[in-house]
Amino acid sequence: MKGPQVKGGQTIEPRTEDPKTVPVGMTDTPPYAAYILRHLPRVLSQVNRDRDMTTYGSCDRNYWHQSIRDFSSAILQQTCLTLALAYKEDFPGNYCYGNENVREWSVAALRYMGTIQLKDGSFNEYYPNEHSFPATAFNLYAACKTYRLLKLEDAHILGSLRKAADWLCCHDETATCNQQLASIAGLYQYYRITEEQTVLDGVDRKMTGILSLYSGEGWFPEQGGADIGYSSVALDMLTDYFEESGDERVRRIIEEMVEFLSHFIHPDGTAGGEYGSRNTVYFLPAGLETCVRLDLNAGTASAMIRKLYEEDGRGSFMDSVDDRYLTHYVLHSYLRALAGCKPRRCREGRLPYQIPHRTVFKKAGLMTICDGDCYAVVGLAKGGILKVYRNGKEICNDCGYRIPLAPGRIAATNWLNPELEVLIRENQALIRGRFTVVKSRTQTPLYHFLLRLAALVRGERLRDDIKRLTIFQKEKSEASFGRRIVFEQEKIRIEDKICNPTGKALVRASNISFRLVASAKFFASSDLLWQGPENYGTAGKVTLCRTIDLRGGKTQEERIEYA
Repeated sequence: MKGPQVKGGQTIEPRTEDPKTVPVGMTDTPPYAAYILRHLPRVLSQVNRDRDMTTYGSCDRNYWHQSIRDFSSAILQQTCLTLALAYKEDFPGNYCYGNENVREWSVAALRYMGTIQLKDGSFNEYYPNEHSFPATAFNLYAACKTYRLLKLEDAHILGSLRKAADWLCCHDETATCNQQLASIAGLYQYYRITEEQTVLDGVDRKMTGILSLYSGEGWFPEQGGADIGYSSVALDMLTDYFEESGDERVRRIIEEMVEFLSHFIHPDGTAGGEYGSRNTVYFLPAGLETCVRLDLNAGTASAMIRKLYEEDGRGSFMDSVDDRYLTHYVLHSYLRALAGCKPRRCREGRLPYQIPHRTVFKKAGLMTICDGDCYAVVGLAKGGILKVYRNGKEICNDCGYRIPLAPGRIAATNWLNPELEVLIRENQALIRGRFTVVKSRTQTPLYHFLLRLAALVRGERLRDDIKRLTIFQKEKSEASFGRRIVFEQEKIRIEDKICNPTGKALVRASNISFRLVASAKFFASSDLLWQGPENYGTAGKVTLCRTIDLRGGKTQEERIEYA
């Protein structure tokens, strides 16, 4: 397996074939319907459908039914859009189509959203007085789409939407760009209802700002780097905005996003994972369908749809998404994909795992290599995480090392770290740096009490404090590592040198990250790969060499040296 050839210190080596050279005929409707019908009952169960209860329309079952939460998480009210689409879309097996109960539940969810809105127009997601940006942005988007889809005329609902729009016009989220794009899409949906010029001015200001954050490689930052699942959310929101507004500033960016994301569609029909900045393993379909419909890199988008949602798995990699995120934006993205799907005649492209190539996305810290029937993804920015596929099957998922320092406190190589030294030359990737110290916290009644007390005092400023303490952890360990990945004919060699003065044992890292991401840690097929409980002891220096045999699909430990 040959490595990347560096040119001028950075290589994004183009594919050797045009991505639109494989003609296909008219396709059937993609099997979004099967996924929707499989999971729609789970989402309906989250909605309080009893009109005589004071919480009628709440979509947080943990609140209105289980009584294990003392407030209704507002972001789940996006279900209003899921219900509206299920009511409107006529497709085989849709038992919700034209059912007036479903329409009424959608309106009830929309109205209940207004009852839990804070005075300033924002909403709470995880704790009272949170003033959550994502809850406000995604709710405005879903609510406005629902309002337009059901052709409502309701002054009370419109007043709630106006308050949310005003709040979003004055607030931005720049570290997590899918949320900022959701606010732009939501505000433009609101503008389509009211035609308020001040809102359009807010959209333009936000769009100018987020364009300045664009990487130039096909991704927007997600908590410090490129993430695949959240990039699919960003694509979903950006394509919706483009289709509604016709803003030509984003056409090229959308096409580049499709090209970038295509590199992380795996041969087994999964997407994303441990090498992304937020570790997500899901992919929303609506943005891809919009790209096909509007001819935005349509050949590549069509190939992605076929692999993720049409082949044998038929989207089963998304079955592990939990009830919270089905109720969040996942199921309404599927329904919007179905609603916008048209029989298509396009020259469908081939995906990168099908075409010999060597590509380094330098800013993202990601590399993909295809050589024959083998495909590899390297997370350079996360300590050299390595995923390898052969003949459509994942055979290796190497996530580096950990040093457990204390309960809930580890030092890890597989943490997004901009201070790593990365060097790509000929057939090798070299990564050097220090372990990052990562902490996890177990929730307690006292912690929740103090959290709510702090929220009363600090208000929305508390969000940044929490992110700094739980997500953007920057403490470095005294332990350091160097990883060399050598791509050879029919094998990959990994050479690791660890300096561990901590006196604690060095162990192989799990593929389950300590990083706090609500929509991560869904079960994935990678979890079934044996990671091994290898404990390399407390030696101050350790050298480990292993080889991945690309013919037999086996990983073999070659040498361990201690000093």
